[in-house]
Amino acid sequence: MPSFDATIVAIATPPGEGGVGIVRLSGGDALSIARALFTPAKPGAELLSHRLVHGTIREPATRAVLDDCLVCYMAGPRTYTGEDVVELHCHGSPVLLQHVVGCCLQCGARAAERGEFTLRAFLNGRLDLAQAEAVINLVRARTATAVQVAAQGLTGALARRLEPVTQTITGVLAYLEATIDFVEEGLPEQAAPRLAAELDGTSQELTALLRRATHGAILRDGVRVVLAGRPNVGKSSLLNALLRRDRAIVTPVPGTTRDTLEEPADIHGLPMYLIDTAGITDTGDLVERIGVERARAAVETAALVVLIVEAGSAVSRDDVQAASAIRTVAQRAPMLLVMNKADLAPAARGEAFDLLFSADWRPREVIRCSALTGQGLAELEDALARMALGNEALDAEETLVETARQVQALREAEAALGKALEGLRTERIVELVCIDLRTALESLGSVTGMNVSEAVLDRIFSDFCIGK
Repeated sequence: MPSFDATIVAIATPPGEGGVGIVRLSGGDALSIARALFTPAKPGAELLSHRLVHGTIREPATRAVLDDCLVCYMAGPRTYTGEDVVELHCHGSPVLLQHVVGCCLQCGARAAERGEFTLRAFLNGRLDLAQAEAVINLVRARTATAVQVAAQGLTGALARRLEPVTQTITGVLAYLEATIDFVEEGLPEQAAPRLAAELDGTSQELTALLRRATHGAILRDGVRVVLAGRPNVGKSSLLNALLRRDRAIVTPVPGTTRDTLEEPADIHGLPMYLIDTAGITDTGDLVERIGVERARAAVETAALVVLIVEAGSAVSRDDVQAASAIRTVAQRAPMLLVMNKADLAPAARGEAFDLLFSADWRPREVIRCSALTGQGLAELEDALARMALGNEALDAEETLVETARQVQALREAEAALGKALEGLRTERIVELVCIDLRTALESLGSVTGMNVSEAVLDRIFSDFCIGK
C-alpha cells in the first residue's frame, strides 16, 4: 500500500482529445503546488476554497505560459478525498495535460497510483468500502440501469441496509456474553426462542440481499450471448438487427463469417455481449474449420445460447450437427431457439425442430422472427432479458450487492448466522454461539470496510483507473 504523506497528482479525465482536461492534486501540498504553477488573471486574486479562478498555468522554472485555465481549490475535509484538493481545468490536449502533470511532479507531487484518490477517501472516512466499490462500478457502467444501481451504491444504500442487521446481531451477542458468567444456570426461560426469532429475521434479510446479487453481477459484468447454428441461417443478420446497425458482413454465400465477432448491446437495461459465430458444420476449408472451432469455444463460455434455425425449412443434417455440437459443450447454459427468416415462410411451430433436442436439453423459449423485417425482435429481446435474469424482474432499488467480494462476505455472514441459530435452538454452549455471531459481524464489517485487510484493499483499488 502506498504512503499517504505525499501529495499525489493524476489526469482525472479520460485519455484522448477533449474540450477540457482536468489534472487533480490531493494532499497537504496541493495548494502550494497550485500557487507555484498558477497565475490569476486578476492581480491579487486568491485561491479561495470551492471557488473557480481564471488564470494561466506556467512552467515553474521559466514561467513560460502553458495554458489559459481555471483552477479550483477545495480545502479538506470537505473534499472527495478528505484532504486538500486542487483541480486544474485545462484544454483537453493529452500532451498539454501530461506536461502539466510533469510540472506538478517538479514541484514535489507524486504520481497517483490506481484508485489512490478513492482509497484516500475511504481511509479518511469519506466513503465506506461498499461506496468505494460503487465508484468503479459507476465509472464502468454500460447501461442506464447499471448507472442507477451504481449511483445508489454510491449513496451508501448497502451500508444502510446492513446497519439494522449488524445492530440486531450485536445486541444478541451482548446479551449472550452477559450471561456467560451465569452459564451454569443456563439462559433464562424463553430467551433462546426470542433471540433465535431476532436472528432469523436478520438471516432472511441477508438472503433477500443475496437473491438479487446475480442481478448486480449481470449489470457489472454483462451477459455473453452466443448466436449459433448452421451456416447461412441468418446469425450475422440477427446480430445486425439487434444492434440496429450493420456490424457483421452479410452475404448469401454460406461461410461468410469465418471468426467470432463480439459486440456490446443494451437490452432492456442489461449489458449484453452478442457474439456472432461461424456456422457449425463439417468443412474441408482450413480457415472455415478454425472458425468452427472458435464458434464451439464461444458456445462453451456462453451465459446464454441462441440456436438459430430457418423458419419453415425442414431440419437439415447441418442443423442436427450444429445442435449436437452445442449440446456437447453447453449443456448448462440456457438455450433459446430462434426461427429466423419468418418473413419468407408460413407459420411454423417450434415442435417442428424437436429432432434437434433431447429430454434433458431443450430450449427455454422459442421465438419466431425476421432479422430482415424486424418481426419478432421485440419478443426476442424480452426473452433474452427474462432468461438472463432467471425469469425475475429487475428491481434496481433492491439490487444493492454488486461485487463478488460482497457476495462472499454476505454468504459467510449468512452461514455463521445459520450456525448461531442452530446453536440457540439446540441449546448449544453459549460461548460457541457467540463465536458464530462474532464471525457474522466480522464478515458484515468487511463489506463496509470496518475490518478489512490491506491485501483486500490492494486488490480492490488495483481495479480502478489512475486519476480516480
